[in-house]
Amino acid sequence: MNRVHRIQQQFRKENIDGLLVTNPINIKYLVGCDDGILFLSRKKAILFMHYMNREQMEKKISGCEIRSGDKNPLVLFSKSRELKRMKRLGFESDVVTVSQAKSFKKSIKVKFVPKVGIVEGLRKKKEAVEIKLIRKASKLTVEVLKSILSLLKVGVREIDIAAEIDYNIRKRGGVPAFPPIVAFGRNSSMPHAEPSRRRLKKGDLLIIDLGASYRGYASDMTRTLCIGKPNRRQKDIYEIVLEAQKRAVKFARDSISTKELDDAARSLITNRGYGERFIHGLGHGVGLDVHEAPRISSKSKDKIEEGMVLTIEPGIYIPNFGGVRIEDTVLINKDRCEVLTTASKEFIEM
Repeated sequence: MNRVHRIQQQFRKENIDGLLVTNPINIKYLVGCDDGILFLSRKKAILFMHYMNREQMEKKISGCEIRSGDKNPLVLFSKSRELKRMKRLGFESDVVTVSQAKSFKKSIKVKFVPKVGIVEGLRKKKEAVEIKLIRKASKLTVEVLKSILSLLKVGVREIDIAAEIDYNIRKRGGVPAFPPIVAFGRNSSMPHAEPSRRRLKKGDLLIIDLGASYRGYASDMTRTLCIGKPNRRQKDIYEIVLEAQKRAVKFARDSISTKELDDAARSLITNRGYGERFIHGLGHGVGLDVHEAPRISSKSKDKIEEGMVLTIEPGIYIPNFGGVRIEDTVLINKDRCEVLTTASKEFIEM
């Protein structure tokens, strides 16, 4: 059963006659391209797009009919004969803007039903072909990290290393899954630090968070290093984060809750006195988006399932001192998880 059919089978349960898919990533997941808008009825899948893009996209699309013209895809959709049979049409309410919603209601005279997570729910568990591509992306990410280690010398700037990461991903046949995070010294206390002109100094903690995307599928990995010999506090914090990360990796398996997985790492960090400095969730799903469902945090209600691909990334962040984060992309199996980003987690002293 293909992905479109699996979505169509949910319509009765969702009490809708069709679904309008406007999230480009969801459209790509279902039919192979990220252009236009996708309309699913109980029996049909139709992609509406501008004719300018049709030739390019036809090579990628499968499992749906294509209708194109010189007008906005929404206008094309509003005039479709299939729409006249709709009474209750679901739409992705977490993606559609207020302006788009007003346009829908003005152009299309059906009952619009807001829906969240229908396609994303299907995307949580990866198929064999998706896992193969994520493995490739993960291997590429590890290779890129190894390739830039020799550049990490006193005086180099964060923006220089970020540019080298971008270049090395592309020359190996991938694209960056996200702008890399390169944070030296005090900047490493900010989980989402943006590369600056700050230069690397002896004694700095150094966080590198990078990920490659291969044929649309992402990986995500973070390593923390030290320039020169780490001091006692730096070493202690690193060992705590590494122990928490290893504990969570060992604990992760099918049927546990995401809250339980988060707690496996968070409780250890809290017991060592740094609970307030672990300021984000333990991880997230990875696939066509580098951040997708499920969310792994103390507030999440998701379940871990076999076939999911996740990140496990505990961290400790101390303002005016620095931070440590260790992150891997992992595959959930029935009774264990497999680490896909296999770069060394030894505390490297450059």
